[in-house]
Amino acid sequence: MEESISSEFTPEPENYFASTAPAAFAPTPADERTRPVENRCHVTAIAIMHSKVAVDFYLTPNMQTTFGRTNKADIILNPNDAKLSGCHGCFLWDGKKLFVQDRNSTNGTAVNGERCTKNGWLQLEEGSVLTAGLYEYRITFQAE
Repeated sequence: MEESISSEFTPEPENYFASTAPAAFAPTPADERTRPVENRCHVTAIAIMHSKVAVDFYLTPNMQTTFGRTNKADIILNPNDAKLSGCHGCFLWDGKKLFVQDRNSTNGTAVNGERCTKNGWLQLEEGSVLTAGLYEYRITFQAE
């Protein structure tokens, strides 16, 4: 009797990539972002005017986490946005505050209309609007 092996990826509640990457990009359990971490940050990015585009992810304190359109980034923000660079920008949670940086993307990154400067960080506050590619995302986050 042969056992059927499912290729479906069933995310665990602690899984960093629960709704950010297709199964092909799911991390192994050894991945840093899948382990429970003290003072991590749960972030939700929901596209304004496109509520079907939404991403939930966790950030580890003092660890830069990239976002973009392809698996070159740690977080796939929107794989269908041609104006979003493969590795567009970076998030940083310092344990108390959330920051974003543009990674020399073609179309830039802004927070509440303020563009990120080269190598500069902008602070995201609860409800901030992040502009990256063609979309604006309402950012909510909570320390856990």
